[in-house]
Amino acid sequence: MKRVFLCLSLSQFRLSALAALLVTVLTCSLGLRAQSTQGTILGTVHDASGAIVPNATVTVTNIDTSVVGTDATDASGNYQVLNLTEGRYKVEVTASGFGTTVIDNLVLVAREELRADATLNVGTVNQQVNVNAAIGAITTETASITATYSAVDVQNLPANYRASANGTSPLNLIQTLPGVQSDTGTSTGTGVSFSVQGGLPSQADVTIDGVTAQNTTSNTPLQNALPSGESISELRVDGVLNNAEFGQPGEITFVSKSGTNQLHGGAFWYHQNSAFNATPFGATTKPHIVGNDFGGSLNGPVVIPHLYNGHDKSFFFGTYEGFRLPSATPYQAYVPSTPMKKGDFSFLPYPLLDPFTGTPYPNNQVPINSASQAFLQFFPDPNVGDPTIYNPSSPNYIVNQNSSYNSNQFDVRGDQYFGQKALVFGRFTWKNINYAHPEPLLIPGGSNIGQDRVLVVAANYNFTPNLINEFRFGFTWDTSGSTNPFNGPGFANSSGLQGLQNLFFNGLSELDFNQLTSLNGDRLASTTKSRTYQYVDSVSWVKGHHSMKYGLDIRHIEALTPLGFFGADNYGTFAFNTGHNFTGLGVTPGQEFADFLIGTPQGTGYDVVTADNDGLSIYYDFYGQDDWKVTPRLTLTYGLRYEYHPAYHDPSGNIGNFDPFIPLSGEAVFPNGAENTLSAGFLASFNACPVGQSSGTPDANGAPCTPVLPNNAAGLPSGLRHAPTKRFMPRFGFAYRPFDNDRTAVRGGFAMYNITTLGSIFYSLTGTLQASTNIYNNAETATGPAYAWPAIYAGSGSSSAAGALGTAYFGTANDINWKDPYAEQWSLSIDHEFGQGYGARISYIGMNTRQLVWAPNENDLPYSNTVSAYNQPLSARPFPNWGVINDRATGANGSYNSMQLEVTHRYTNGLTFDSAYTYAKSLADNQGPNNNGGFAGENGGQRTSYGRSHFVDFGNVYGTRRNRWSTTAVYALPFGRGKQFGANMSRWADMAVGGWQLSSIFLWQGGPYLTPYFPGGSVDPSGTGSGLTGNFQGGSYPGRAQKPDQVATAKPRSQGRNNWINMDAFICPGVPNWQFGQTCNVGSGQVGAPSPIGRFGNAQVGSVIGPGTVNLSAGLSKSFPITEGVRLRAEGTFTNVLNHTNLGDPNLNLTSPNYGVITAPRGSDFASARNGQVSMRLEF
Repeated sequence: MKRVFLCLSLSQFRLSALAALLVTVLTCSLGLRAQSTQGTILGTVHDASGAIVPNATVTVTNIDTSVVGTDATDASGNYQVLNLTEGRYKVEVTASGFGTTVIDNLVLVAREELRADATLNVGTVNQQVNVNAAIGAITTETASITATYSAVDVQNLPANYRASANGTSPLNLIQTLPGVQSDTGTSTGTGVSFSVQGGLPSQADVTIDGVTAQNTTSNTPLQNALPSGESISELRVDGVLNNAEFGQPGEITFVSKSGTNQLHGGAFWYHQNSAFNATPFGATTKPHIVGNDFGGSLNGPVVIPHLYNGHDKSFFFGTYEGFRLPSATPYQAYVPSTPMKKGDFSFLPYPLLDPFTGTPYPNNQVPINSASQAFLQFFPDPNVGDPTIYNPSSPNYIVNQNSSYNSNQFDVRGDQYFGQKALVFGRFTWKNINYAHPEPLLIPGGSNIGQDRVLVVAANYNFTPNLINEFRFGFTWDTSGSTNPFNGPGFANSSGLQGLQNLFFNGLSELDFNQLTSLNGDRLASTTKSRTYQYVDSVSWVKGHHSMKYGLDIRHIEALTPLGFFGADNYGTFAFNTGHNFTGLGVTPGQEFADFLIGTPQGTGYDVVTADNDGLSIYYDFYGQDDWKVTPRLTLTYGLRYEYHPAYHDPSGNIGNFDPFIPLSGEAVFPNGAENTLSAGFLASFNACPVGQSSGTPDANGAPCTPVLPNNAAGLPSGLRHAPTKRFMPRFGFAYRPFDNDRTAVRGGFAMYNITTLGSIFYSLTGTLQASTNIYNNAETATGPAYAWPAIYAGSGSSSAAGALGTAYFGTANDINWKDPYAEQWSLSIDHEFGQGYGARISYIGMNTRQLVWAPNENDLPYSNTVSAYNQPLSARPFPNWGVINDRATGANGSYNSMQLEVTHRYTNGLTFDSAYTYAKSLADNQGPNNNGGFAGENGGQRTSYGRSHFVDFGNVYGTRRNRWSTTAVYALPFGRGKQFGANMSRWADMAVGGWQLSSIFLWQGGPYLTPYFPGGSVDPSGTGSGLTGNFQGGSYPGRAQKPDQVATAKPRSQGRNNWINMDAFICPGVPNWQFGQTCNVGSGQVGAPSPIGRFGNAQVGSVIGPGTVNLSAGLSKSFPITEGVRLRAEGTFTNVLNHTNLGDPNLNLTSPNYGVITAPRGSDFASARNGQVSMRLEF
């Protein structure tokens, strides 16, 4: 509570001071800085006696590109060279009267402040002392806690992300980094979300070269927007005390490779095959896979013979990666016989009747409607059994349909240095994925696509060595969904069907059958688009002991998603499956396919989607910060960040919101000018006032009519909710070296972050007041069916949304007075370097997150221990004429506390190594009653138990394990020519003994936190209606899952895959003698059911610990020298090399006979069955 008061006091009582600081930040900025990947090398120069050496010249040189940066030590002997790209460096220090000192083989990672102190000995400049650097194993200059993989790690760790059934994205590699925790995903490892240092997945931003790669539709990483693993120079995760230039608590950064002064390149081939793999737990066969990933890269200086020599200034890097995964999927269907397709039903033992005359069709030969004739092309002839015989009891059409997966990717980067004054670089990533998507019957097969285009252009300019401006522009485009070569609009027009409207998307009418396979391709082309245009600018200014940064980050965001209401929407959905066949007229059974042939559907569902969802917004972020070197050993970092994130709006007007602050009626809100999109039937179902008015319709159930207002009349912006405007987020950190060396550092601080929300919140508003499908029942009349093709309906029909009062479903609102979530984070670390590249860190890290999104029903009843909600009248509800009013509300809370111990070894002598142990506890109240399987999303977890209190669902966060120990290592064995052992052996001996390398990932962790539950529908112990689906008047309730009572320890004495949970631990709430297998219907209102008990089950969310994970992944490679500078490398890697069975989560449904039984493996952390990959690489 004290921290909440801190935030309130900052925003309410110190707003003027903070605003003044912000104005100062913006006024002082010549240009501004955000999302930079540049680093700094700094240090202090002393003489042999320990005295400082001012005015020494410091030259910092990139070993691979020969690009140089210089500085002179100040009066305190300090130097600082800014704006350095990640890579290998040497530092050369000279001063009058002293010899030269060279520190070689420094490794600078992105965004790092790397200390390299130097000692000068008395002598002449020509006398040189070389120091082979073994520094940088710990962080001494900033409070932030980071984890980093180099290109060696990305390429060599046995994560098997190349040539896998999940594609080629390196994203899953991040789950092995210290501070990162994955949830479960699927048993094959897809759908995994990542928590960074205890935050929710949506509290992290994934960037590539400083430009975001977050999906604007869901706030999840765009895994296919990432560069090829071949193009990655560094993968970095910042999760604690990020500087004010970064918005989120978690920052996941991919840095692309740049060219060097030497021409390098290579070709690669990676192969995965089910022959290498083990059969997953719970399966009887291995999934079939034959995947090949291939390509090459080339980099070096830009040289045009006799025209241009780009050594030391112009560099390029390029990669091509192709992936092929051939696959086929079995398909079975029930199709009409060949005579039936010609209208011949003579095989039937009863006559078919002409519904227009009432007389039998001669010899059961029915005519074929012209529109029906057009659709016959989609029904194949049987290929199983006799095609002339119709047998509806078994499939008669079986084929293998193409489901192959292919992708192609290009990464291109260029770097141009203009002396020491300026750097310009650009990178472009292009990736296309084509995943064959079979359609039903003979509808032409389509493709599930992925198309990613990512551009970043950056320009850095050094006004002086102490004043540097950096501008960066980028866009990230991602298109996913399906395409199909079939011309849906053209076919619809040629079919003759009358009344189809606004066919702006590619689709096909839906034909539903009972005994035959339905024709339900529906929307054949459906794409989701994530678009971000990002503009960042920054200035870094070093003045005395202060290193200041000021910056802005502006993002133009667009999220396009398909909008649909029912079936094939604009193309029409036709029912031939109601059982009342017109060719029987109630006298004989008739025949559904015969009804189709004569063009008489039993009903039609039709709606007109006018446009897809199109969410737009612009996010504004500004910051200022200062690194103050108070003393040579103490650095204070402090800053302030301001963010303003208006809600998405939709130009097409297909959104709506609900304001629950108007008693009894509430208020519905839609965008200005979008009255024509509203569903009249839906408005009538909640007793709406005339549109734009606050009265005019009689009261019902004791409640006035619900106003339906445009946003200006409701006092709301076009996004239909307010956005917070006073989000000033302070940051403070310190780094202190208590001893007179760089071996030990104490670091810590406090930071606040405004949590970015994206498209999931907007998407909940889409189609809320607009959703309506007209249902036309094709009735028998004196002259036959009311309509027949080409007419698609007759009369006015009825709205699918026009239910009785008390049934209206609003799905889903946003809080009108929206508050972005925010986090408060604090940490304290002690780091120590042991020498030889080894370092260790012990840290305490804590974080509270406020205003988390949760998912209540605004129409829940008060608690009752006397009357079941089933027996409560509509008038007892907060909004009597509504049913369920789902909301995305803010106000929930989360907390995270952890102790971490990490031992690391930077890449020297062929070894890179990191081992990290985390003991953590994470609690939250926004997960819902049964959020089993993953972290909560940006829009909360499962729908909450009770709309009036998120505290009901308080408990352990599903994915944060109490204990987690992860170790990664890459070790080039020290045998062979030029190595520690066998340095002078012959080339032929080296072919056998030298060039071997080991790599490994080891994980030991506890299990996730699980919650047993009773399915909603007929159990409601609280009496609030939460667990029911309706009341005696027909009004609807949400039917939420219900928590049980816990009466014993959850872990049984003998725990295993068939008995993971103590069967006596959880019971029906308020029924102490309840036994597993008995009905739980407390509060249901059914005859004989117990009355409600006025509370929910007492079992806490996350009361069961699931199976843990023990997993070793390993790789072995051998490098063969071919010629000088050309090598062939062969490698084999295996995830879960020992094929240890890592169990997934048990069945948690207390009404299931398989409750407590585990049937599938764990999919995250490479923990499923053993998976093998082999590769060959030719490198020069």
